[in-house]
Amino acid sequence: MKKIAIVTAGPLPVPAVKGGAVENIVENLVKENEVKEKVEFHIISVFDAKAKIISNHYKHSKFHFIKTPNYIKSIDRKLFFLIKLIKNHTKKSHEIILERLHIVNAISKILKQNNFDEIVFENSAPLLLSLKTRGNYKKYLGRYSYHMHNEISGSYGCKKIFSNCHKILSVSNFMLQRLPDFLSDFDVKKKVVVKNGVDTEMFRPVDDGQSKSRKLMAKYHLDERDFIIMFAGRLVPEKGILELVNAFENLHSKTAKLLIIGAPFFDTAANDSDYMKQLKSKVAQLKDKIIFTGYVPYDEIADYYRLANLSVVPSMWDDPAPLTNIEALCCGTELLTTNRGGIPEYASPDYATVLNVNNEFTHNMSQAIDNIINNPESSKEKLAISNHFLKTHNQSQYYKNFISVFDEN
Repeated sequence: MKKIAIVTAGPLPVPAVKGGAVENIVENLVKENEVKEKVEFHIISVFDAKAKIISNHYKHSKFHFIKTPNYIKSIDRKLFFLIKLIKNHTKKSHEIILERLHIVNAISKILKQNNFDEIVFENSAPLLLSLKTRGNYKKYLGRYSYHMHNEISGSYGCKKIFSNCHKILSVSNFMLQRLPDFLSDFDVKKKVVVKNGVDTEMFRPVDDGQSKSRKLMAKYHLDERDFIIMFAGRLVPEKGILELVNAFENLHSKTAKLLIIGAPFFDTAANDSDYMKQLKSKVAQLKDKIIFTGYVPYDEIADYYRLANLSVVPSMWDDPAPLTNIEALCCGTELLTTNRGGIPEYASPDYATVLNVNNEFTHNMSQAIDNIINNPESSKEKLAISNHFLKTHNQSQYYKNFISVFDEN
């Protein structure tokens, strides 16, 4: 049986107990492999106590957890403080400089100690540095691939390693067209689009008599007459949440309520950012109409889609392929989104209200939401769209497409 190592090792663990789109996608592969048993997955992830417990439930995948010593985290905190003093701005990556080096070194050891048939590096170019030591590059030449969920931000000294990838997988054709210059000559036959899928046992239109929806309505003091709009995702500028709040403020409808589901970086300590403060300040006068839920575990999100009348994904950036669009459509929830990035490859105007991002974006979004409130899709239309996405973007199909990449010569 082929051994495929999937290297995540970002700030969030797999199993995805703290959320994360990539982490959930990887865990879905693991779940489906429990049924199909076609390969032996080896998941390389940062350590988390809860994730480790859950990993024991999977019989056909092995997990390699990397734990960072506290002294490294302590030094990183001091380094980050110094960087903030020296620079006017900081990046998320500045918080874990030494931790990232520790993780890369740990991955290198795991690759050296094992003999995998294929390695897939998930969405983080610095992880390829693990091939530069301990003879790993020569050992795995022709057997490692890179999976793009976002643009490749740089080579990190790995141009040769990138150029010799077995395959470059991408979540959309749009992303493949945005490869960096140092990969401009990469063999087109080695570029593969594997469209995202979701767990359709979770994301479905039915929830056993709507009992969970009733509980959520009680929890958030919602009324049957309310038109419930939801946003689910990281609360960061590029996701367009502030624009959505501005559009919501200008709605003509008096029955709309907005549920904002998420935190700045999923379930982490970074839940009181400057952007969050600005966002909370903006909605202070609308506190009876806008509800912050905070972070919601991924396995509970589907209940919110089924509760909502409309899901809004107002991406302001070239979003590669947001799972939230697929999740909403699978659940039979009406969708409003934008035409940025790879979104049109998943949510075309045939299935959703799709807006241009321009100077009139907020105004147009407000008008579009009012129009949806006044002219909602019929239950029949929603069910037809849901059935289409349940067939085309399910976990089983994603697993099949992913595995087939490595069945080819």
